[in-house]
This record gives sequence, structure tokens and C-alpha cells, in this order.
Amino acid sequence: MLTKVLILTLLVLAVVNAQLLPCGPNNTCPDPTTQECNVATQECETKGGAGNCVDTFQGKGNCAQFKRKGFCYTGTLEAKKKYCAKTCNVC
Repeated sequence: MLTKVLILTLLVLAVVNAQLLPCGPNNTCPDPTTQECNVATQECETKGGAGNCVDTFQGKGNCAQFKRKGFCYTGTLEAKKKYCAKTCNVC
């Protein structure tokens, strides 16, 4: 009985710990739509998970415009990382 309780406790702690990590899978930052996500994104950027997160696109338009047009949801991961990593949260 004690073993079952211990295993269940460890499982719950692992899930809670995973939810508290500032960076998502593949070193992506959470979408900054809530205050919690903004804090997590800042932690992610300052703790090295995405510290080099910058938009490098130069040309007509900008990453914010591309995001509004759906680029962050439909573009290839390579293109998003190369041109609009910070805006699309794919650092």
C-alpha cells in the first residue's frame, strides 16, 4: 500500500513539475496570451532556453504582420525559426 502511494505521489510531482517548466518542448516558449505565459516566456528567454530568440526577417512587412496572416501556424518550422523565431515562439 505504501509503495502505491509513493508511486502515485511521484507521478503527480512529475506532472506538476513538467507544467512549471518555463520552456515548452523543443525549447519553445509558451504563447504569451496570459500573464502566466508572459512570465514563463521571460524565464525561458533569460534562462537560456530561448535567450537567442530574435526575429531576423528583413524586407517588406514584419513578423507581427506575418503572424496575423497565419504564418506562425502554417509556415514550416525551419522558416519560422530562421525569420520570425521570437514572434512565433519557436526559439
